[in-house]
Formats: sequence, structure tokens, C-alpha cells
Amino acid sequence: MHRREDLIKTVKSASLECASTLTSEYEEGLEKVGKYLARYLAVRQRRLLLAAKLQSEERAASDLDDDAASETSSNFSGMSAYTTGTKKSSAASMSSTATSKARETRRLKKRGKIRPGSPDEEIALVEHLKGMSLTVEAKRELKSLLVSLMMFGEGETCKKLQQTGENFQLSQMAAVKLAEDTISNDTINEYAHTLEQYTQKVRNEIHNSEAFSWRLKVFLSYE
Repeated sequence: MHRREDLIKTVKSASLECASTLTSEYEEGLEKVGKYLARYLAVRQRRLLLAAKLQSEERAASDLDDDAASETSSNFSGMSAYTTGTKKSSAASMSSTATSKARETRRLKKRGKIRPGSPDEEIALVEHLKGMSLTVEAKRELKSLLVSLMMFGEGETCKKLQQTGENFQLSQMAAVKLAEDTISNDTINEYAHTLEQYTQKVRNEIHNSEAFSWRLKVFLSYE
């Protein structure tokens, strides 16, 4: 009899310790999701601004080339009045001008392509966010722990763990969806593309979602 009571105490103590550890991990994970998403949005926005700047500079360079071509055509029309030596001198001058313009164009393009950090940083951040998702095994173990806590009469601890885990999962899924929606677009809406907006979207879609089947229904009264 005493041995059984000792075993129950041991299992209960282990369950409470595990619940405390997981709650802390989910809270930390929630902060990391926000941090990684903020970094992704900053990098993405900066890249879009740089791309727009580069496009503008390329258009400006193209306009300069068109003006140069027009001027060259005009000069050729009046070349019959010049000597052969003058023609050679003019050609050399135009060649030098064209080379200078081409060099300037390359310089502008090169300057526009300079980006801070790795060229693949956006993709890496998105993949990292995806990698933070709860695995099937993790959700199975989480549900077992919740059931154990309820059996031991630790309802408040159980409720806190479930809510913390749910908030983390909602945030992680919302962050991934937001990143996927913006990575192929050329604009970011600072009002629509927010973690809060996407978290609410995911929350509205989870009523019968298998991804959240690990939750205990006793704490789902708000749904």
C-alpha cells in the first residue's frame, strides 16, 4: 500500500515538473516566433525597397542610354562635313563616352544589389519557423501529460499548460502562413500582415482541426 502511494507521488511529481518545463518552453518559443517573424518581415521589406530602388536606377540608366543613342544618331547625320581625321576623333570620343556610361550603369546596378546578411536569409527564417512546429509525437505526449495532470487533480496546472501550448502552436502556424503569403508578393501591408491578424485567422479555422486534437475539451468552452 505504501509502495503504491509512493509510486503515485513520484509520478505526480514528475508530471508537475514536466508540465512546468513545457510551459516555460512554450512561453520561450512564443517569444522566439515573434522575434524570427519580425526579423523576416524586416529583411523582406528591406529587400523589396532595394529591389524597387534598383529597378528605378535601371530605368534611369536606360533613359540615359536612349538619349546617348539619339545624340549619336544626330551626330552621324552631319558627319559628311568632317574630315576623316575628325571622324576618327569623334568616334573615339563617342566610344569613350559610351564606355563611361556603361561603367556608370554597371556601378549603379552593383550598388543596388548590395544587401545586408545572407541572400537566403528570408528562406532560412521561414524554414526555421516551420521547424518549430509541434511534431505528432510531441502532441501525443502532451495530451498524455494533460490527462495525467487531470487524474492527479491538477486542473489549474493542466489548464495553464494547454493554453500556453495552444498559444504557441497558434502563433507558430500563423507566422508560417504570414511568411508564405508575403514571400512571393512585392508588397507588405503593415496593417494586414501582422502576427496578431494571422493568429486570429488561424484561431477561427481550428475548431475541427486535427492539428489541435491534443487539447482536452474540458478547457474549450470558449469555442
